[in-house]
Amino acid sequence: MDKLILGDGCFSQYSATYHRVVLDTISLCVVVNRKYKDTIFSNKFLIKYKLAFEWLQAVVDPDTGCAANFGAN
Repeated sequence: MDKLILGDGCFSQYSATYHRVVLDTISLCVVVNRKYKDTIFSNKFLIKYKLAFEWLQAVVDPDTGCAANFGAN
């Protein structure tokens, strides 16, 4: 997470599509982690997760769900 999610919440692959995929993957990991009561994720991990979510929320049109084309989508 530390190397893949930048300080502003942007994913290392400049693409809203890949950003959504990484958030889906992380969300699934968090759900499974909680279900099996595994080791708790670090605060740094959760902060990066939140930043990534907020970044996507900022670039997606709430009415259409569309995002601008970043990178090589």
